Amino acid sequence: MNNLKKLKIKHYTILIIIMIVLLGLNTYINRPSSDLDFETMILNADITMENISQEESIATELLERYMPRVYVAKDSYKPVDFYEQYVENSTLYSLDDKKTLIKTDVTKADLIENKDKKSYYLDYQVDYKSLLNSLEDSTEIPSKVYGRVYRSTLESEDASVSLLYLKYSFAYPYSGLPEGTTWWKKAGAGLLGNPMTWHELDIHGAIHIVLYEDTLEPVGVILAQHNHHRVYLSKMDIDWPEDQRLPIIVAKFSNEPYLLTDGKERYERVVGNPMDIEFLFGLTDKEPLTAGYDCVPKVEDTIEMDSELIQLPFDDPLYTSVMGLGDRKKILGVFRAWFMDGPPGMDFYAMPALLDLSNTLVFWYIDPEDETFKSLYESAELSFTNMDIEMLLDYQREKMVQNILEIIK
Repeated sequence: MNNLKKLKIKHYTILIIIMIVLLGLNTYINRPSSDLDFETMILNADITMENISQEESIATELLERYMPRVYVAKDSYKPVDFYEQYVENSTLYSLDDKKTLIKTDVTKADLIENKDKKSYYLDYQVDYKSLLNSLEDSTEIPSKVYGRVYRSTLESEDASVSLLYLKYSFAYPYSGLPEGTTWWKKAGAGLLGNPMTWHELDIHGAIHIVLYEDTLEPVGVILAQHNHHRVYLSKMDIDWPEDQRLPIIVAKFSNEPYLLTDGKERYERVVGNPMDIEFLFGLTDKEPLTAGYDCVPKVEDTIEMDSELIQLPFDDPLYTSVMGLGDRKKILGVFRAWFMDGPPGMDFYAMPALLDLSNTLVFWYIDPEDETFKSLYESAELSFTNMDIEMLLDYQREKMVQNILEIIK
C-alpha cells in the first residue's frame, strides 16, 4: 500500500512538473517581446472615440440612470475605494537593477507625481484572507463605481450610428485564478504564485452600457473580462429591464462580470490567451493550457452592491498611470513573472486596434456559426505586436449596424 501511495505521489509530482514546464513555455511563447512598450503603443494610438466631459450634467445623469445592479459572492472579493482603501494600504517601490523602497505611506499625490515612471509600482499590504469574510448578516455592501462616458460613431458602407458608451469600472484588491480551474493547473500555478492572489489590483473588468445617442435607448452591453469581452444586444440577446439597470453577477475570485440569468450557479469558459476564441465560444472542447472555467455563483450566495458613482478626471492616475498599480512578482525570487504583475491604469486595456469601443463592440459580437467570420479571423494577423484585423472589423461593422438599426426602429 505504501509503495502504491508513493507511486501515485510520484506520478502527481511528475505531472505538476510537466505542467509548470508547459506553462512556462506557453508564457514565453505568448509573452510580448522585450522591446514592445505596450503603454507607449496605447498612448500613441490614433483613435476617434471622444470623451464626454465629467463636468457635463448629461454624463452624470446617464451614468446614474443606467447604473447596473451588481451582485458579488459573500465569500469572494469585494470592490474597494481605490485611494482610501487600496493606495493608503500600499507601499511604493522602484524596480530597476534592484528593488528599492520609495515610500511606505502612499497618497494620491504620490501617484500623481510618479504615474509616468514605469519602474515604479505599488505593493498592497492587506492579507487576502481578511478580505474573504462572509457577509451572511448583511443586506448590501457599499461600493465605489468609477464611471465615464464616451462617444463613437459606428460606420458601415451604407449607414452610420452614433453611440454612447457608459463605462463602469471597479477596483478589486486581488484577482484570483478562475474558481473552476482544474486541480492540476491550480497545483502547478501554486508553485508559481498564489492562485487566490494571482495579481494585485483588478481594474480592467468593466461593464459598458451602449446607447443609441439620438434617443438614449440602450442597444447592448459589453462585458470586459481579463483577456476577452462578451457582447449582448438588447431585444436580440437579452431583455432590457424596465428600470434600465441591467443585473450583473460577478465570478468568484476572478471578479469577472457576467449577466445574471436564472440565478443558478454556472461555469463559464475563460481563456488566458485572447486568441483562443475557438474554446471560448464553444467551437472546440479542447481546453488550452491557460484556459479554465469561472464560477458564477447562485444568486442566493451573493449580495447586491450599494453602488456609489465616482467621476474622476480623465487624466487621473487610476486611468492613466504607466507605473504598476500592484506588486511585481518573481518566481522563486528570481524570474520576473510579468503575467502576475499588477496592472497599469484602466486606459491600458486593449491593443490599439480595439481601443475604440465601437471596434470592441463589433469584434467581440461573435457568432460561432458564422463561417465568414471564422475565415476572416483565421487569416487575420493576431499577436501582441500586431492586430491586422481591418477586413474582419469591416465585415463585423456591416452586421452590427444592421442589428442596431433593427433594434432602434
